[in-house]
Parts: sequence; C-alpha cells; structure tokens
Amino acid sequence: MARIIVIDDDQTTLAVARTLLERLGHSVVAVGSGTEGVTVYLEQGADLVLTDIFMPDQDGLETMRRLKSLAPGVPVVCMSAGPSRLSDTTQVRDTMLRFAQEAGADASLTKPLDAGALKRVVDAVLAGRPA
Repeated sequence: MARIIVIDDDQTTLAVARTLLERLGHSVVAVGSGTEGVTVYLEQGADLVLTDIFMPDQDGLETMRRLKSLAPGVPVVCMSAGPSRLSDTTQVRDTMLRFAQEAGADASLTKPLDAGALKRVVDAVLAGRPA
C-alpha cells in the first residue's frame, strides 16, 4: 500500500491515525511537528502527507506550502479539530479547512478522525480522485 506521513502535535491523534492507517495496510511515519514532517519527507519520501493545521512552531498550512514547493506533486490532506483555546471551534475549523483546500490541500478531514472518512479520503487522494 502507501507510505504516509502523519503530522500532529497531539499524541492521541497520532496514535489513532497510525492505528487506522496501518489497519488499512499502509506504512505510517508519525511525527509531532511540521518542521519534522518536512524533514522526514525530504529524507524518506511519502505517497501522502496528512497534517494537522493548528500546531505550534510551524502550522499545517506552512507545512503544506513548504512540501508543495519542494515536491509539487505530493498529496497533502489537512485535518483539524479547531483551535482548542476558543469556545466555538467548529466555525474556525471549517473556515480553516476550506482555506487549506483553496490554498492547495488535496482534501481535508475533521478531528477526531472517523475511520470511514479517513479511508474514503485517503483512498480517493491516493487514486487521484476528488475526495
């Protein structure tokens, strides 16, 4: 199957994503920051990158921008639950995910991750279809 890099500063999300993707037969590298994700991509490559948007150090939009500038064909899926410091995260989350797709993300996912949605999006993006 595919080699996938998952980038998120939340360890629970990393563990869930890794488990779900490995159950689907994918090889997964899980990292805790955008800068680390770019480094791992440059060193090891990947068929798909799944990145959180709201992260310290380097957010997912900057991570996506860097990856796409280094490897324009790399598929990137952005995911978000919204910023935890706000009381109404849904509107901010949805706006940021829409913005991510307008900025070049191949697809987006909401967190917490849903196994069915994750499978549909990953399968579609890897097949080059709209998610």
